[in-house]
Amino acid sequence: MEKEETMQNNNLIFIFTVCLLVISCKDERKINLEPQRIDYMYSVTYKKDSILVEKQEQGADVSPLNLYSLGGEYFDKRNDKLFLSTKRDTTFEVENMRFYYEIEIKKDMQKGIYETNIFLINQETKHYLMTYYYDVKYNIIKIDESKAVTFR
Repeated sequence: MEKEETMQNNNLIFIFTVCLLVISCKDERKINLEPQRIDYMYSVTYKKDSILVEKQEQGADVSPLNLYSLGGEYFDKRNDKLFLSTKRDTTFEVENMRFYYEIEIKKDMQKGIYETNIFLINQETKHYLMTYYYDVKYNIIKIDESKAVTFR
């Protein structure tokens, strides 16, 4: 009788341990970032080695930003260019269809966060488009978007 109770207790402990392991192995986390305007929002999905940023806007089909991890940094799947980095500050240009963009990645020393700034290059002038703010673990904290330049 005592042996049966011990086996039942061991079985319950085993089942509890397996359930706990299954629950703790979740490798996806999703958050929503809502801007001041209420006509759109960003959905950010974190997976083990990628980040998906989707803009959800009424009446608009906006292509998502799909980032993959390589060497501790995140790259844009569309063009394999660096997009998020906590390792280095850098600035470079990217051509996308008929537009040229400048990507500026830097650490804001005062705020202690990282930012990726995107500018549209048009006839030797730069127009601010947006900024992604993130922490050392690549958690996107905020996305700022220019209200002056929009694409439809």
